[in-house]
Amino acid sequence: MTHVRSNGWKALSILFFTFYLLMVGIKSGWASDFVWSSLLVGDKDVFPGTEEQLILILKAENKSSSDIYTVDKITLTFCGNPDTALCIKANTVKIWVDNDSVFDPSESVLKDTQTFNSGSPATVCFSPGYPISPLGEGYFFVTYDLKTLVTDLQTVDVQISSTVHIKAGASLSDDPVIVFSGGRALNSVGIDTVTVTKTHYEINTIGTQMAGGPFEVRIQMLDNYGNLDLDYSGGMVFVTGADGVFAPGNAPDGTVPFYPTAEYWQGISDGGEKIFAVILCCAEEDRKLKISNEGEEKETNSFTIQPGVKFKFSLPQDMPVETSADIRVEVYEPYRNVFTYSGTTQFTSTDSQAILAENYTFSEGELNKFFPEAITFKTPGYQTIMMADTVNCIICGGQGVIVQGEENSYRSINYPNPFDPHQGTTTIQFYMGKTGKAQIKIYTLTGNLVNEWKVEAGGGINSAFQWDGRDKDGNVVANGTYFCLVKTDIKKETIKISIVK
Repeated sequence: MTHVRSNGWKALSILFFTFYLLMVGIKSGWASDFVWSSLLVGDKDVFPGTEEQLILILKAENKSSSDIYTVDKITLTFCGNPDTALCIKANTVKIWVDNDSVFDPSESVLKDTQTFNSGSPATVCFSPGYPISPLGEGYFFVTYDLKTLVTDLQTVDVQISSTVHIKAGASLSDDPVIVFSGGRALNSVGIDTVTVTKTHYEINTIGTQMAGGPFEVRIQMLDNYGNLDLDYSGGMVFVTGADGVFAPGNAPDGTVPFYPTAEYWQGISDGGEKIFAVILCCAEEDRKLKISNEGEEKETNSFTIQPGVKFKFSLPQDMPVETSADIRVEVYEPYRNVFTYSGTTQFTSTDSQAILAENYTFSEGELNKFFPEAITFKTPGYQTIMMADTVNCIICGGQGVIVQGEENSYRSINYPNPFDPHQGTTTIQFYMGKTGKAQIKIYTLTGNLVNEWKVEAGGGINSAFQWDGRDKDGNVVANGTYFCLVKTDIKKETIKISIVK
């Protein structure tokens, strides 16, 4: 009886051992059919104190020709290098799935979202439940925000350990689904390290500027290799005068410096750089600006502001076509800075057919110059004449002139056209044979009356009437084109006026 029982236990032991070998063989077979690997951690520039999104790409390969493997659970452990004091806090981590290695939020499927609020190390566990078909592949994209408070290091490191738990379907029997977890045969635990470069900003060199002339201040977000951080977004940038003796001052006439409104970094739309316009009106040497970004302050190089020299014209504002006019030019400085000027100047005009005086070189201390018969206009209408330094075009000046045409050939005009009522008015210019009243009416394109006036005007060219873009009720009219009927003692004309706001 004992022998039989012993033989029975032996047979039972052999049966259990055979079942164990079978299971180990099955398990080993399944193990060799599934490969788990980490492909990439997306490199990213991170400015201290801000959050930037990084992407970890994980790959699952099913080498079996018959079994389906379901990625049931993925555990990730985030661990920073303690030497760089990486700080990961209050982060939302998401996992996406796709059948290729390209992450696209519009096509990849979001399967799970987890949040942890702890320092390093921190662990999150996802349950994507994503099946991998026989001989198929699956890609898992883990997106997470990295925040570092490091301010005095060039780089910081983050390490991510990934472990996968899978379910293997039994294809040849009704055996229950077996859950595999742990074990390097089924799950490779890789550590990926991403170098997070400390983004910093640089300011372009500012050269010599002219009082009253706007100049650019360019600020660029760069990594340690000098590359633009094209999608940098973060805090606000301020441009002001430097502190103390280097700060630009008020001009002698009281004009204060103009500094631009602070702006936020807007990511891709900024492309890693911002350009600000600054206007300084006091002629000074060794001036500096201060740039503040994310609480970090930097000063520009020192630069010089030269006097803002200008030209002032004296000539008739109403003159006949084909008639020469004398011009007197005064050299002056509008902000009362002490100045001297010597340079070569050139006349230009909006009338491309006009006859202009030749270039002239001012000697130092020469502040007035008379140019006899300096301009002969050839085209009726509103024209301008300009004088500018041939080397520094900011040194310039000019004046508008109404050029009278022959009575029968003159046409009514308006300028500017189009115009923005919020920025100013448009001048309606017409011709009168003698002193009297002109009638002006504004219509819509469909013939509805918008506004009308009777204008007292002298003989000849008249440009005194200004339309502010409002209707009879005082409301600014809508964008579009309007008819302007001008009726004088000579003729009746219709011109088109465009409103653009």
